[in-house]
Amino acid sequence: MRDGHKYKVYIAFEDLIKMAERDEAVRRAVALYLAEKAKNGTPRQREIAEEILKRHPLFDFPLL
Repeated sequence: MRDGHKYKVYIAFEDLIKMAERDEAVRRAVALYLAEKAKNGTPRQREIAEEILKRHPLFDFPLL
């Protein structure tokens, strides 16, 4: 999707989970992103991020 001079790529959550299962760097990046949203996001972002973190132990990092 074009956004001004840049492009945005939307990835389905199921595809993101599959990538995270295969790649530690992707898993860590997603976990950090979700942790940040759970802490500093809008109320709706916090709610969604917390729900994802609870449902998917894949993103459970002890240092987060």
